[in-house]
Amino acid sequence: MEYLIEIIETLSKQIKVEADSAEEAICQVKKQYLDSKIILTADDFVDYKIDTIKNPDFGKINCK
Repeated sequence: MEYLIEIIETLSKQIKVEADSAEEAICQVKKQYLDSKIILTADDFVDYKIDTIKNPDFGKINCK
């Protein structure tokens, strides 16, 4: 049987900005991110998930 396995990695970085509102802060950081002024790297790795596409319950398998 053939399985399609998906690997999802989560990267995270906290950015401190000065702004008049939370929305403005988000827009500032989003613009910097889209302009490639903020780049997440392997150093920002926080988590991963490996699962099968055909049956999500396989994600509960305890691999040794």
